[in-house]
Order: sequence, then C-alpha cells, then structure tokens
Amino acid sequence: MRFLDLRFGLRALRRRGGLAGRVLDDRSAGAVGVAARLEQRAGEKRRGLVDERAHATRRRRLGPLVEQLAAPRQVLATGARQHQRAHVLSLAQQHAPADGRRAEAQAEEADRRRAQGDRAPLLGIPLAIKDVLATAGVQTTAGSRILSGFVPPYTATCVRKLEDAGMVMVGKTNTPEFGAGANTRNPVWGATGNPFDPSKTCGGSSGGSAVALSLGQVPLATGSDYGGSLRTPAAFSGIVGFRPSPGVVPGPERGAALTPFSVNGPMGRTVADMHLLLKAQVDVDKRDPFSSDDVMRIPDQLGGFDLSSLSVAFSEDLGIAQGLVRGQFFLRLAQALRRRIAGDQ
Repeated sequence: MRFLDLRFGLRALRRRGGLAGRVLDDRSAGAVGVAARLEQRAGEKRRGLVDERAHATRRRRLGPLVEQLAAPRQVLATGARQHQRAHVLSLAQQHAPADGRRAEAQAEEADRRRAQGDRAPLLGIPLAIKDVLATAGVQTTAGSRILSGFVPPYTATCVRKLEDAGMVMVGKTNTPEFGAGANTRNPVWGATGNPFDPSKTCGGSSGGSAVALSLGQVPLATGSDYGGSLRTPAAFSGIVGFRPSPGVVPGPERGAALTPFSVNGPMGRTVADMHLLLKAQVDVDKRDPFSSDDVMRIPDQLGGFDLSSLSVAFSEDLGIAQGLVRGQFFLRLAQALRRRIAGDQ
C-alpha cells in the first residue's frame, strides 16, 4: 500500500462537483459550511461552516432536493480538484487509488446515514489525519523509515471517534519523524513548506495539517502538541490550532501515557470550525489517566467575544534567544508597523 502526495488529489474520486464544487472552491467556507451545504444551497455571503448551521430550519424544508445538490461524494470529488490545484509544495500523504475507494465508501455511508435522518456532527466532511495516529488498513509511518510501509491493525481511539461522527478520511498529513521537531520534514515524505512562501518553514510538528487547511485542501484536520506542535504551524499558516488540556481528547495509546505533555487536538480555518472538530473529539476514557467528566462541560455553541477587551502580551526572545534574535524581532516589528501606518494614510 502506498501513498501519494496530497497535491495529486483523490484520483479515484473524480466525479461532477455540482454545488459542492462551489462550496470547496470558496476557501473562506470552513468545515461548518461544508457540513451545512451538504444539505442546503447557501447564500452568496461567505461564512464559516458553523455559521451555516444557523439555517437548520430552512435546510430541513429543502428535503431530498438538497441531497441531490450536494452529497458527500460530490464534496470528495470537488476536493480532488482542489488538491490538484494546490500544487505549490509537498503537503501530505494521500491514499493510493485503491484507498480512494475506501474514502468513497465512507462518503456513500454518509449519504445513507444522512438519508436516514442521521445528523452526526462530521457526517460527510472530508478530514485529514496527522500521520502519527494509527489508522487500520492505511499506512501510518510517523515520518520514519522504520515504519515505512507499516499498516496498523487498529485505529487510534481519537480517530475512531471521528469515524463514528461521520468523517471521511481523505489522507494522512505530513509530520517530522515521530512528531518530534519544529519543522515538518522527514526522510519518508520530504519537507512541507509554508503555504505563503514554500521556501520558508510551516513550523511543526502538525505542519502538514496546517498547510492542507491553509490551501483549502480539507475543511478540518487533526494535530498533536507537546511543546507547540498544534499552535506554531497554525500561526505560521494562518489557520487555527488548539491545544486541549490533557485528557480532553483521550489518547490511551500514546507512548508516554503517564505524562500530560503530549495531547491530540483540532485544527481548522476558523475558531468555529475548530470547535466543531473538538466537540467530536472529546470523550471520557478510563484508559487515559487524565480523562475526566470535565470534558463534557465544553459548550455546544460558542458565545460572542469582544476582542478589543483583550490585553496581549508577547516576548521578543522567550527569555533565552537574546542578541541577534531580539534585534531581528524589533527590526521586523518596526518594518511591519511602518507598512501598516503607510497603508492607513
């Protein structure tokens, strides 16, 4: 079983895109938008996936007609064309054509569940999984030659939870070897560059997921974090990554199960999309020593928040990288401020 670069697309899933073509072509529409437009033709106003769910009543009135307009299989087909257009850099590992049929089968199952009235939170939404998480029957390398060609017989708990929520896994995203590193490169799949400048880094270790989101290849993706692996690539790629508290997303299979530092978490193009994925990931699992009932207190809906009320602190060198790093920080900050002032005039 082999993988292809994600930029080559889901070759086995090409079909007519219909409404879904317009959904995924609009990169401002996040995961919540895809979920809603699987059931309804959205308005012209661009918004994230969660925003579209406010129109649930109108969606229900559309009935079977909507199912024809945008089925999960159409979303997959549109995603294939989007992957092909994202040709800038090596992003992630992608199912071989034989595995594309697996994703198509998941989309068909989502069609069936939706027709039966199932409204699972991720039903039919294409999702990419970081390649440190085991996926039964699908190669999982963790970016290491030691595991090159390894097909695990089991699926990680957090991935199985997403499958139950209806997601369609379209690929595995790139990571440094065993997820250890602040840049996303490895000897198996190579390097993932920054979506804005491929010659620069996208950070790590969840860089493949961050870049796939930034380029509009998938609406949602998973990541993991030990010392910034969800947050740094998100910041470098202009998307949203969230490090949950230990135990919020159970990870009983992780190697260092008795330490709280390594966690799995969500990534999306908007805060609302990230929240949608997080709600599908959270669970109580007694096999994880950090799991507790507290996770069920995460709100179903995000409330409004006035960002102008925030005070933001920053460090120019994190207290350790003095000298040249500190000088470069203030130089670039001054340059950015000058550009902003010039643009406002």
